[in-house]
Amino acid sequence: MNDSAKRQSFFITTLGCPKNLVDSERLAALLSRAGWRRKEAPASADLVIVNTCGFIADAQRESMEALVSACALKEMGAVRRVTAMGCLVQLEGKALCRQLPQLDLAVGVNDWPRLPRLLVCKGARAMRLHRSSPALGLTATPRHALHRAHLRYLKIAEGCDCGCGFCVIPRIRGPQRSMSYVELLREARGLLQRNAKELVVVAQDSTAYGSDVPGSAGLPALLRGLSETASGAGERWIRVLYLHPSKITDTLLRVMAQRPVLPYFDLALQHTSAKVLRSMRRPVPERGWEPLLESIRTLAPDAVLRATLLIGHPGETRSDFKQLLRFLEKVELDHVGAFLYSPQPGTPSAARAAPASEEAAARMATLDELLAEQAAQRVSRLIGTQTLVLVDGPSSDGAGVLARPWTDAPDIDWRYHLPVRARAGSFVEAVVVGGHPGSVELEPIHA
Repeated sequence: MNDSAKRQSFFITTLGCPKNLVDSERLAALLSRAGWRRKEAPASADLVIVNTCGFIADAQRESMEALVSACALKEMGAVRRVTAMGCLVQLEGKALCRQLPQLDLAVGVNDWPRLPRLLVCKGARAMRLHRSSPALGLTATPRHALHRAHLRYLKIAEGCDCGCGFCVIPRIRGPQRSMSYVELLREARGLLQRNAKELVVVAQDSTAYGSDVPGSAGLPALLRGLSETASGAGERWIRVLYLHPSKITDTLLRVMAQRPVLPYFDLALQHTSAKVLRSMRRPVPERGWEPLLESIRTLAPDAVLRATLLIGHPGETRSDFKQLLRFLEKVELDHVGAFLYSPQPGTPSAARAAPASEEAAARMATLDELLAEQAAQRVSRLIGTQTLVLVDGPSSDGAGVLARPWTDAPDIDWRYHLPVRARAGSFVEAVVVGGHPGSVELEPIHA
């Protein structure tokens, strides 16, 4: 491809969570409005943008690898410019620029709206790093779908006030700042009008929505508003991710038990040991997490429970870990995302000694074994059940499509294979015929 064909074109890759994807979609719209053309492959673009993640060590390594690869393309002459943006820039921007002198620009979490102007600024190369305070206001701008037009994420807030001892998010993203209720409903209405079939509500702490706004009725009111916005539009799903378990109220439970909001509870439990939770600087439930799970299942009998757990945090003993295993054996969650503790410089937890890496890895292996057994039992219970699935797109082997029931969130839960031709964003009635944990086989039900 000649230089004139590549000029003023960009390729953007997004790492980390869906909240980053929303930023990338907003940036893509800004660049397009400024005359840039989006490309589907990095080597076909003039500019490569890497939207980085900095949450844990593995995510930081993945971001660095993506940046190194982009810079290698620049050295080969395949692209002209490379820009880093997002969380890792906000966290380690100066070090990043020292390690990668090939970077043309590095912009923090609130500075990407300046990119269209910086890219045409003659002095931009002399000043590569642009990193404002993470506590700046939110940017509500148009978005271009970068992934799946039928599945759109709705970022309702930025930052976090939880102060967990292991987490760098407040350093990266700043304090809790909620988006305007009116602007969110307007954005949701636009996404639905552009044929979004599933809206996924995201924030660092979705349950904290409105806590920084005097008089706000919080997440329950927002979900009611989103439900009204989606009414009359046919089958639509509204899913909420990143719920803080200590902030779930009966009001929120009742709202999440009414469609089109899905009774899908993504709970950041982290642990069950009161001692470990205190060492994490997390709230400690008086009677553990079981009363909360019982309340959810009482108000929404078909609820799906997903939990995130952190293994190997400083202060976790073998006894604490065994307590966690007993909890999981008793409550049988539907999905679990478990992560090994990763010490982050500057956090309170990093100053304390954690279990030896070999011990932590052994605990994770034991946990994985239990979860695999429970998942196999879940698959066996699913066989023969009928369900409505949302088609996400073609499967990698070309033999049909990937499609999900509402019980599974995109990209983080199980994959379902349906051997039919169907367009992304369509709904299909199907029956579960087999599979194994993480990968389930479906057959269509023909009327």
